[in-house]
Amino acid sequence: MPAARFAAVALLVLVPAAWAPVACAAEGEAQGPDFDREIRPLLTKYCAGCHNAGESSGEFAVHDHSSLMRGGYEGAVIAPGDAAESRLFGLLDGSKGELMPPEDEPRPTAEEVVLLRAWINAGAVGGGDLPTLVVPEVKVTAETVREPVHALAVSPDGKTVAVGRYGRVELRDAGGEKPVRTLTGVPGHVHSLHWLEDEKVLAAAGEPGLGGAVVVWDTNEFSESGDAPAYVLRGHADAILAAALSPDRSSPEGRTLATGGYDKVVRLWDPATGLEKAVLAGHNGPVFGVAFHPTLPLLATASDDRTIKLWDAGSGELKDTLTEPAGAQLCVAFTPDGAHLLAAGGDRTLRAWELTGEGRQGTTKVRLSQFVHRGPVLSLSFTPTGQLVTAAEDATVKLWDRPADMKEGFSQVGPAIELPDWPAAVAVRAERAEGNAVRALVGLLDGTVRRVSFEPREPGDAPPAGDGEAGGAGEQIAVMQDAPGREAEPNDDPADATPMAPASVFGVIDEPGDEDLYRFAAAPGSEWVLECVAQTEGGKPGSAPTDPLLEILRPDGEPVMRVKLQATRASVINFRPIDSKRSNDTRLDFWEEMELNEYLYMNGEVVKFFQAPKGPDSGWVFYERPGNSHRLNYFGTSATAHALFEPVYTVAPHSPDADLPDNGLPVFEMNYANDDDPQRELGDAARIHFTAPAVGSSQASARGEYLVRVRDVRGEGGPDYAYKLTLREPAPGFTASVEPPANKGLTVPAGSGVKFDVRLDRHDGWDGPVKVTIDGLPDGFSTGGPLEIQSGHYEVAGALRVAADAETPTEEQWKAVSVTATGIVDGAERTQELGPLGPLTVGPPPKFTIRLEPDSGSRLDAAGNLVLRPGETITAQLVMDRRPGGSPKEGEEADAFGGEQKFDLFGMAHGVIVDNIGLSGVLIRKGETQRQIFLTAADWDPPSVRPVFARSTGEGGQCSNVVWVRVAKPGEAVAQAP
Repeated sequence: MPAARFAAVALLVLVPAAWAPVACAAEGEAQGPDFDREIRPLLTKYCAGCHNAGESSGEFAVHDHSSLMRGGYEGAVIAPGDAAESRLFGLLDGSKGELMPPEDEPRPTAEEVVLLRAWINAGAVGGGDLPTLVVPEVKVTAETVREPVHALAVSPDGKTVAVGRYGRVELRDAGGEKPVRTLTGVPGHVHSLHWLEDEKVLAAAGEPGLGGAVVVWDTNEFSESGDAPAYVLRGHADAILAAALSPDRSSPEGRTLATGGYDKVVRLWDPATGLEKAVLAGHNGPVFGVAFHPTLPLLATASDDRTIKLWDAGSGELKDTLTEPAGAQLCVAFTPDGAHLLAAGGDRTLRAWELTGEGRQGTTKVRLSQFVHRGPVLSLSFTPTGQLVTAAEDATVKLWDRPADMKEGFSQVGPAIELPDWPAAVAVRAERAEGNAVRALVGLLDGTVRRVSFEPREPGDAPPAGDGEAGGAGEQIAVMQDAPGREAEPNDDPADATPMAPASVFGVIDEPGDEDLYRFAAAPGSEWVLECVAQTEGGKPGSAPTDPLLEILRPDGEPVMRVKLQATRASVINFRPIDSKRSNDTRLDFWEEMELNEYLYMNGEVVKFFQAPKGPDSGWVFYERPGNSHRLNYFGTSATAHALFEPVYTVAPHSPDADLPDNGLPVFEMNYANDDDPQRELGDAARIHFTAPAVGSSQASARGEYLVRVRDVRGEGGPDYAYKLTLREPAPGFTASVEPPANKGLTVPAGSGVKFDVRLDRHDGWDGPVKVTIDGLPDGFSTGGPLEIQSGHYEVAGALRVAADAETPTEEQWKAVSVTATGIVDGAERTQELGPLGPLTVGPPPKFTIRLEPDSGSRLDAAGNLVLRPGETITAQLVMDRRPGGSPKEGEEADAFGGEQKFDLFGMAHGVIVDNIGLSGVLIRKGETQRQIFLTAADWDPPSVRPVFARSTGEGGQCSNVVWVRVAKPGEAVAQAP
């Protein structure tokens, strides 16, 4: 429980009393022992374990005076004024029923029994009709006492500010520092304040362990000694921590007040009549936040149980539970347009869910998980223009711009405002300050109320040139002159660096710790590739024991920063370590909140998500180089080993000169350095793709010269530690190949199909799409149409199908097949002929064949394509035709193949997935012949049309027919097929 919610100034002894009125001793009579101070603690000590409000064994409870006097199902146990006739004492000694407390439980002492008898003989008088708080008398010696502020509210006319403290609400003029009126009669801390109108103030408050109350004042009624409330609503069994009023337009029955408390319950009230409408039970922890939707009858609640719940605000029915948060949720809010729900709390993360189905179960999807503060987030408030204000236990408040696309995240406006204590309450002012600055009031735990103003971020001055000379290089740099073909020692100091032209240079790491420096010219924005392999002069790559490391430096010897990576989410490797070679997946905490194509930073290595986990027992798959299972690295990083429970971060790239706001997570400055080719084309050799910084960049060299440093990554060296360093211009392009290769060929079962792959090697950063066409197929053979390898991807799968009555092609026929790969490189079309698919053979019919077909949940366009829009799900049918098999006896029919089969789908656009598959995947069980599948497109999927097919994981990998799946534009009206 956050301390900000319950700050105490003294040791409290909490003694609850009965809510109902109780009997009192007649005037002049001795009242005997005090019930609250002496009798209740005794009963709580020995009896309340089995006889309480939640568990009243024998229908008997002792938690308050009225329950005690009422007795149980056998009647009263106390006769006021006559202890001898009170059955309570017969239970204590076992003479009038079962011995209580039981023999194995602690029993009252003789002195305590005497005290109990004296209380009953004096009339068994109870306490008051409200909870009682008994505190020791503690002398205050401090000159000032902290009176924390937990709630603030500005009146609708903007003239008055209500300030909530312990036991009272202060009213201040909007421009004043001191209260002009004090509203009293509040039980405990005020945690929420609202103005019902310009004259009425509503406060939700409570005392921990006693109860909560909603107190309403009519400020038209004035009293110099303190304004007593107009009415009080009670019902919570513990302090109220949050309250919200529904907008006038969200319910035809009028406004509703929702209150959430430490008792884990949400109550709905009619603020006009004070009548309770409903009690919402379902949270397993205190309810810290409540919020109404601006137009729908929808209520959101945030709890310490790490969930957000959505309720029907009219009926009180639970609609959905959102379980993505990783910590207690302390605040919740709907965006002003009602499109998204926001929540934050102990995990320091702001989450946004899109309301796609008015809160119905399963329709509210998380769209954003953004780390926003270094401490738990205490409040979310919107300005009149839709900007977001957040406050947190890191003693800061921040202003954020809402993104056009929620997945892009909120953008911080200006620097965070730092405060001397926790900002427990925030009230945004409707009017703006001079210069269009957003203004707000902030209530702190130190008892002060501060005015803050978020100034718009001013564009900064141009960053200084990297090596102290103004401007950076602005003209083309001449090629280095007199560059030797081998290392010139000494060259371990910037002033002695060996000049280097675009060519290759041989060198040696002469001794452990030695490093060699080379100087080369690079105009602003020019691109260069530097490669270093372990190789002796005249030898082959790998002929030396060197493990080279390359680094780019400015002339002063300082490294050149390539990119800033700002962490957006913290996570942990939670299942087995990752090695530096072939591990291409990992299981992570909070994997459900991560997205395809996000970057993951792992202790200096950066990878990229290619495929999402298929469930809790699988991991995120990284992009990898086809054929060798090496994961690809990004921003020039190299693969390393990673331990179990190592912290990792999703990151977003930014320019080295970017001024990034502090979101509470690290920013990693990545320099131009590498010891293993990130794309794995060169294996363990080092490669850097260098882009010379632009003019004016803090990373630029004023003279247009840069250094490359070569050393052994292990710090080793010696006469044999040779290397070959190459400086060249990029040669972007691709090399395509078919798998299996043509010399192996393909055998296709009659009436079925088999899978083949077209793979790419991408060169020097080229990442465009490649179209693959297959022409000249023999009669009866088909692939369904051209294939495409998407931008940034490395392979595509195709299905080669053959008719049931087709014959094996002749050599002349299969050699006439041509496979062609085409891409656009540097604005020009580039084509590569891949040759035929190899010998094609028609094999025996398989045990089953597969058909992929539309069904009632499919959407077809006029061209017959299956169509889905970004963010949508459609269905299709997978049909399995089982072929009779076996050797039947005479007069019997052959049984059809009846085994179960699992299937995978291939060819879908990246971002389209087979959804709702469960732990068994796409499975047609034994004896079944069909399975409905669900295709879901990510909400960022661009328009595309691609051939899709299914393939069995067993029985020879049988492939289905090809179905074309089109991802439409968002909101596109799709013409239905006739």
